[in-house]
Amino acid sequence: MKHTFIQYLFGVAIAATLANATLVAQPREEDRRYKLAQGYEESGDLKNAARVYLELHEADLQSNIYFEGVRRTLMAMLQFKELLPIVAERTKSHPNDIDILTLHAELLHRTGEREQARTEWATTIDLRPQDPMTYLIVGQSQTDVREFALAIATYKQGRETIGGASTFADQLAELFGITGRFQDAAEEYLRLLAENPERLSMAMAGLSAITATPEGVRDAITVAKRYADSRPDHVPYMELLSWLYTEAGDDEGAFEVAKKLDEARRANGSNIYSFADRAFRTSRYQTAITALDYFLAKFNRNNPLYLSALYTYARALDARYHEAGASSPKQAAELVERYRVIVKETPNGPLVGEALLQIARLQANDLGQPESALATLQELMATRNNAAKAEGLLLEGELLMQTGKLEEAQKIFLQGRDAPGVGRDAERLRDLHALRYAESLFYSGQFKPAVEAFTQLTQNTRSDAANDALDYLLILQENFEKHDSALKLFAEGKYAMLQKHHQQAITAMDGVIAQAPQSTIADDALLLRSQAQESLGDSAAALETLLQIVARYPDGAVADRALFRAAQLTEQALHDPAKATELYTRLLNDYPRSRWVVQARANIRALRGGT
Repeated sequence: MKHTFIQYLFGVAIAATLANATLVAQPREEDRRYKLAQGYEESGDLKNAARVYLELHEADLQSNIYFEGVRRTLMAMLQFKELLPIVAERTKSHPNDIDILTLHAELLHRTGEREQARTEWATTIDLRPQDPMTYLIVGQSQTDVREFALAIATYKQGRETIGGASTFADQLAELFGITGRFQDAAEEYLRLLAENPERLSMAMAGLSAITATPEGVRDAITVAKRYADSRPDHVPYMELLSWLYTEAGDDEGAFEVAKKLDEARRANGSNIYSFADRAFRTSRYQTAITALDYFLAKFNRNNPLYLSALYTYARALDARYHEAGASSPKQAAELVERYRVIVKETPNGPLVGEALLQIARLQANDLGQPESALATLQELMATRNNAAKAEGLLLEGELLMQTGKLEEAQKIFLQGRDAPGVGRDAERLRDLHALRYAESLFYSGQFKPAVEAFTQLTQNTRSDAANDALDYLLILQENFEKHDSALKLFAEGKYAMLQKHHQQAITAMDGVIAQAPQSTIADDALLLRSQAQESLGDSAAALETLLQIVARYPDGAVADRALFRAAQLTEQALHDPAKATELYTRLLNDYPRSRWVVQARANIRALRGGT
């Protein structure tokens, strides 16, 4: 009897263990299949993912996770009819779930039951009419199916029910923008700004969606101007209006608002100067000059920004002069005098170094006065402006090299190459000093150390100097100890070009071609000769030289560049559009992979009248 009872207990234990094992196995199997569905989905196999998710959902209709898997995959595959009955069934067990009800309405719309969908959306809103999230969910659903008018009506209903002039302003503005109602869109953001001036950045970000079109920015200006006129003391309105004028490219309108802003803030000219400075930094030089003219007429030297305005004014005039491209010694001399005023006004001020650097550049590059430029740079070196001094040191070395003082220049370049300092600009200047030092070795015929110097520069591929160094290095590697006499003449001619001794450069290049006509340096020599001829004003001779390059060395490294320049000269200097078009077309046909092809096509279109 005792033995039988023990057997009974043992049997019960085994049965319980088996039952537990079954219960454990079941969720483990579900978990495995769920991971299988996830794997299918992640790999893009939506069909199999949906199949497994559906099987899991049918086994557990209350699972949100499985339902979401079904929803995601069927929606992604646009299988709206297959998803509709599943969602409809789920609404029965979730009669107050806004998300489920909205999804059901959206699916009705997507399957053609549009009136029923509208009824469903309206019923959903009635469930929780005081909850802003209700309108956001329903409105987004309506937007997703491009029922824009209905979505606008939904958000307006929400604003009226919940209250607040700017409630759902973002959503309404976006919809108004989509439907081309730009004034209504702008009105929404201005309401937002009226309610909270701190939302200026938000209003600008929102309006940027409509300012991309002329109609959008024009309508936005109309609305913003109305608000600004109604409250001329409200700074955020004027800031927004000024920004809108700038977006529209209306610098005159933006400047008028900047003046009003300055008065409203009692900013003593800071708004006007900031406007001018922004215009200068974005290369709108005439706009900057106009604003600075106003500033300098309205404020005197007691204004803390007066000297900065004087300097920026000179820089804007300088930039406009160089942008025009025409050389005018008179204008360059006038610019020098403007910078000199800044030096005289504050001999120890922070802008003196920058002003002296600009003077030296004008003297060196525009007035042809290298000795005067060197004297100006000595003034610069006596200031405390380290940034300007670093740039000035490079210019000093370049000027010494141009005036034939190679040894002195090399000392400067070595000093700059080994200068301390951190940051992108310091690295750039060190690399340029190193490049100029290597060039000075090349010009003086010290080819072996030049190879070492140029090779060192090519190690840093991030450097702007690396490409220039590589060009020199290729010439040296292909000609050093092979065509030494021609290479020496080439270096002398290149140095003569730097010194603007153009006839001397032509003579040297003729010698290169005579001594090594089949070398890789010959076409480079012809290209340099054409540049010297251009500098002497002989465009016809330059054109002949360029066409010689193409004829003699059609497979050379500079043939395509020579042909493009020949076409440019024919068009711009010789004024022969038919011949220019012929040369541009030749470039397209003979050198289809040339870097000049895109510009050549554009020039052909321009010559043909844009067709």
